[in-house]
Amino acid sequence: MFETLEQFCEPFINQINHLMGNPTLENIEKVRTKLKATVLFDVAKLRKGYGKLIKAYYKNHKPFNYQTQNVEDKVQKDLEDFMELVSFATEADDTSILDDWAIDYPCKNKQVLAQDLPAYVDKLQSIVTDWDAFMAKLQAKGEGKWPDETKPYLAYLVNKLSSKI
Repeated sequence: MFETLEQFCEPFINQINHLMGNPTLENIEKVRTKLKATVLFDVAKLRKGYGKLIKAYYKNHKPFNYQTQNVEDKVQKDLEDFMELVSFATEADDTSILDDWAIDYPCKNKQVLAQDLPAYVDKLQSIVTDWDAFMAKLQAKGEGKWPDETKPYLAYLVNKLSSKI
């Protein structure tokens, strides 16, 4: 058993680096076959299980449940919940997490949000529109950087929410 992901990936990386000198479709297929036989199947299975875990969690712990009298704090917490759902959907590669908990749930339970849906759509759209500025702001706060794969999931959420307005 491998102790780290790097140890697990090292043989694949070494093979890819070796084949870079002769990048043929045959060599690509060799690597693809090896990846499919090991890594890709396990990753897909892991993501699917992770998605199920997230869905089970939200069945018992509804999002947008932050209680406060301060509307600005509630709006901020709502946005954090939207973004957390986007993050989970990205990691699990599963838009149904967004469909169920970031779209259907707040649309069917309007009282869970501090503001009307269009206000959130505008705020989330501004993140999509100015993704680089959003990333810079996160990094400045020491919160790291989100993978670029997150942006399409956020755009998906904005488009779906926009259709509900």
